Amino acid sequence: MNPLRPTLSLIAGAALLCAPARAQEPPTPPETEAEAVRMLASDDYRERDAAMNFVGRRLRDGLSVGSELRDAMIMALENPAWSAGRPKVANPDGWGEHWSIYADVISGMRDPAAIPFMLARRGSPYDLAAIGRPALLPMIEALEDPEVDSPHTVDVSLEALTLMVYDRLPTEEELARIVAATRYRLSTSRPSSVWKAFHLAVTLNAPELLSIIESVATDPGATDEMQGVSTPVMEFIQESAREALQPGFVPYVIRWRHRHR
Repeated sequence: MNPLRPTLSLIAGAALLCAPARAQEPPTPPETEAEAVRMLASDDYRERDAAMNFVGRRLRDGLSVGSELRDAMIMALENPAWSAGRPKVANPDGWGEHWSIYADVISGMRDPAAIPFMLARRGSPYDLAAIGRPALLPMIEALEDPEVDSPHTVDVSLEALTLMVYDRLPTEEELARIVAATRYRLSTSRPSSVWKAFHLAVTLNAPELLSIIESVATDPGATDEMQGVSTPVMEFIQESAREALQPGFVPYVIRWRHRHR
């Protein structure tokens, strides 16, 4: 028996594993919205990617996207099979990096039909604020609802409403509801969200809300939700409260929008 045969066999096997696989032909990019809708329902993730890229190019070129294609995009990203055939990467959704990229595309379309998706899964406060009144009531209701505790839903609602209040979009009745919802979130939000509630509160400029921030500025344990958090987090919350009370303070979301317009 040749003593080198096992070694030669291993080398041959490794060579086969390392040999470059024959590249698959990429799918033909869609030329129409109807083709993109069909490709979004494909079992081949490369076709779905091609359809999403088609939408991205249209938006980048300032072109509109029809309602059927917008609905198909949302349905595709809400389907757990979205990751089929695509390697997963570390991501809160576990669906791979393409999911978040294309979710941002949906947010950027600023389509009222996408509001539930944007609030529940992934949406920009700037896009929600740009949608305007159709997004206003769902966000107020989300902050009012004790059952809503998703960090994304709470955070994006607080930030988008900060922009809307700054733009003087809500009516007096809606402002009263926003004040009450903000008071609730100041008392119950997790520390990672409460500073965004500070920013909405100072934009509302409601005395009862400013009083809560003043209490937190001197005693970060003033609200029940702050009890038991670590010292560094307490210090951050206290510093955030003091900053929000500074004369001329402008919330971050407003400053960012001014810089990027």
